[in-house]
Amino acid sequence: MEMGMVRKVFVATSLVDMYAKCGNTENARGVFDGMPEKDIVTWGAMIQGYALNGLPREAMDLFLQMQRENVKPDCYTVVGVLSACTRLGALELGEWASGLVDRNEFLCNPWSGMQ
Repeated sequence: MEMGMVRKVFVATSLVDMYAKCGNTENARGVFDGMPEKDIVTWGAMIQGYALNGLPREAMDLFLQMQRENVKPDCYTVVGVLSACTRLGALELGEWASGLVDRNEFLCNPWSGMQ
């Protein structure tokens, strides 16, 4: 990615995160959908935004879309997915999702809350 595009992705991802943390998932999704380039941080911000705002189905649908686009999840994204699985009571799906990330990265990362 060019430096200009990296900056645009960074700013747009910040907007997705801000809107989601303020409970406005509709605006967050609007920014997300309007982004021509997305990185794993962008996907994770939107997935976690849905999960944190009580929209676990939307979080899982977006995660599955991310998988179809061959984007590898990081530990932050998996935390959002696990939260969504918890709300849905989807134990098997949660176990599958947790297997998609390197266990050492996940267990050693303070943001995952799994130390």
